[in-house]
Amino acid sequence: MYNQHILKYGYYWEAEDDLSKLTKQEEKQVLRLAVLASEHLRVPYIAIDIGQLESGEWIVIETADAQFAGICQISALELWNKLKDIY
Repeated sequence: MYNQHILKYGYYWEAEDDLSKLTKQEEKQVLRLAVLASEHLRVPYIAIDIGQLESGEWIVIETADAQFAGICQISALELWNKLKDIY
């Protein structure tokens, strides 16, 4: 996240599995929660991990300085271009 803009997101684990697929509604809930967390934290550049409880509810698991974000989800060039476009 950069200034409440989602730069990229993806499944936490690198391997493909059925749990990595979200419905459109789930994707909307996850992205809304990420933006909400970013707004509350007021940190310009941040990584946010979101997980789903067995009840189906989505929660923020942890936040971290964006230097710890999984660069495997976005190439460095794409990241730099998105930052340039937002800034």
